[in-house]
Amino acid sequence: MNLTMDETFICKAIFSDIDGTFLTSDHLVSQKTLIAIRAVMQQGIPFSLITARNPLCIQPILDRIQLSCNIIGCNGALILDENHNLLYEKGFSVSETSDLLYYIEQAGFDLAWNLYTATDWYVKDRTDPRILWQEGEVEVTSKETLPEQLPSDTVIAKVLCICNHKEVPMIELALQHRFPEYTIVKSAPTLLEITAGGINKAQALTHFCQLKQIAPEHALAFGDNYNDVEMLETAGCGILMENAPADLKEKGFLITADNDHDGIAMILNQLSII
Repeated sequence: MNLTMDETFICKAIFSDIDGTFLTSDHLVSQKTLIAIRAVMQQGIPFSLITARNPLCIQPILDRIQLSCNIIGCNGALILDENHNLLYEKGFSVSETSDLLYYIEQAGFDLAWNLYTATDWYVKDRTDPRILWQEGEVEVTSKETLPEQLPSDTVIAKVLCICNHKEVPMIELALQHRFPEYTIVKSAPTLLEITAGGINKAQALTHFCQLKQIAPEHALAFGDNYNDVEMLETAGCGILMENAPADLKEKGFLITADNDHDGIAMILNQLSII
């Protein structure tokens, strides 16, 4: 494990993935990590949580630790400041979403779909065990709504498909073939994330830095999984958690302690500003 940062690195913005990075295995934020984050924020360095989650599903975490920070949700499709002002949004129109769901329904895929906007979470059937599981995971209640029932100007930031794990490869390939213009990625054994083309954490980091007039080479980013790689490569200093997959740890990123042993705090405490 290499915990030594480049002494010439100047940090002007910090980005952190949530699951497996910001949160421990018990879905908590360690006290050491929280203290270190508050310290850098007090020095005027913006801290952003960057995740596949919808902002609605991030808020319970922030409320528990009484932290207000920037939120980059739905893999980069949404950027909100610490006061919940929407800074950036890119997603699907209602008609595009309807076409996507019509294809899914006609294909008979074994899945439960979820639609996320900047403020809401919509599903077809709240009694579906897969939806109930997801509600328990994120501590938020979904709403039963079909796309055609939404206002015509609604922007769908992300479509999440909770699938039968045995069918995920087949469903992923079918969706990529039918909708090559979209970004479709597997984020867990049963989860497929669908966003507008070009949406990813690296693009979101770059866009946030542009909004704040910060060069990406002055960004510090933390992550633990495959969907974090582009972000870690784009940041001036990309930090990989010790709990990351073994093949990612061979890519040459600086590696910190795992999410259960204050990996974020160990790096932040090396910054000269603390």
